[in-house]
Amino acid sequence: MSLPLYYKIYRELQFKIGSGELPSNSVLPTDAELQDHYGVSRAPVRQALKALEIEGLIIRGAGKRTYVADRKRENPWFTECGFTHHFEKEWDNITCKTLNIGLKKSEQEISTFLGIPQKQDIVFCERIRLVKEIPVVFMQNHFSIFYNIDVFSRAGDFLSLKELFFCHFHKEFSEVEENLVAIAAEGIISDHLKVSEGTPILKLTRYSYDLEKRPLTMDYQFIRTDIWQYKNTIKQKRSI
Repeated sequence: MSLPLYYKIYRELQFKIGSGELPSNSVLPTDAELQDHYGVSRAPVRQALKALEIEGLIIRGAGKRTYVADRKRENPWFTECGFTHHFEKEWDNITCKTLNIGLKKSEQEISTFLGIPQKQDIVFCERIRLVKEIPVVFMQNHFSIFYNIDVFSRAGDFLSLKELFFCHFHKEFSEVEENLVAIAAEGIISDHLKVSEGTPILKLTRYSYDLEKRPLTMDYQFIRTDIWQYKNTIKQKRSI
């Protein structure tokens, strides 16, 4: 199954904006120029630009050119990640699908990290990251109800939680802690990853902080290690 045309355009422009290739306030090609460039009709171009607008990455005005929203961060959204090598290699085949967004009562571990009472309402979001339409990562994101749930609902099948926080709430992920453990896939996890119950997978817990070292999100990621493997490079500074 091939990727939707609009998604290919959206993903490529999203990467160029995140990497700084299209810097803040730069003007995008016209809709007609994008149609010619990608060899598509008007509809997928408009759909891709609408998705970028919802994420807060571009600004479109009636009868005006489209330009990149004013941004300070110019690093790709996946740079602080043990799967960067997979993103770089397989970017053209990666999609995300949002499964569920809503409110739920926080569990003890999440409450402790976010600094809120247990059983208090929090926002949760469940998504799947796919490679060539094969589910590779099942994600569960948790954060405070201070962040308007409508932003995430309107974003649909968004690629990056980090971009939504940055563009809509002016919150930058400045530090991330990760905890890795091998587990056996069970229940909805095996269902979403399309693996048999008991299949060994990797559970990654991410604790994300803002610039003031205040907690932003606590996320669980369940990864098919038969497709993606975690890799981290540590560089030792030389002493003089």
